[in-house]
Amino acid sequence: KAANAALAHLKSQPQVASHRIVVWGTSFGGGHVVDLATQHPDLQGTIIQVPMLDGLVTLRAVPLPRMARLLGLGVVGLLKPGHALQIPTVARKGEFSTMDRDNAWEALQLGLDAHPGAKYVNRVTARSVLTIGFYRPWTRLKKVQVPMLIVGATRDTVAPFVEDKVREVANPHLRVVQLDADHFDPYFEPCFSSAIKYQLDFLAKVLPTLNE
Repeated sequence: KAANAALAHLKSQPQVASHRIVVWGTSFGGGHVVDLATQHPDLQGTIIQVPMLDGLVTLRAVPLPRMARLLGLGVVGLLKPGHALQIPTVARKGEFSTMDRDNAWEALQLGLDAHPGAKYVNRVTARSVLTIGFYRPWTRLKKVQVPMLIVGATRDTVAPFVEDKVREVANPHLRVVQLDADHFDPYFEPCFSSAIKYQLDFLAKVLPTLNE
């Protein structure tokens, strides 16, 4: 709902060419873009980077003891009255959080260092963990009717790229590229340049020039 509201607001702006909108999303946002693409065939195109496409595969990538603790806290958070129980989103490798893999903590620090004064609220509701297994945007890829670039990462253990399932959809609107990277590498050099080149090349193809 929030993504649809944001897109509707964007289209309503007088300075925006509503027929030239390309929607971009990364990680969980990439999954949300899949839904927008199925609901808005008027989009010029879509780009999803290291997308969360299959929550079940994501859960299986989490070590069993950690998953048991996360699910237990999720149930407690669901049943607990009052303020929502919260858990850390990102932590150093081996520390408890929803993400301690793929150098998540180091990536967060690099991002904060690049934006002095920026703050990150490092917590998420425990009960939200219970919804991840039901989040499977890849099952809706067959309904996408607009050009979509999918940038996956071969070493992603935060949102493992399900290339086999994407290929199985056999949707001609999808273009798939893979980077030898983990989940956070595409945000930083040297991987960033490769990731952004694929995306800029895609934009050049799907967006008509202003004088067309």
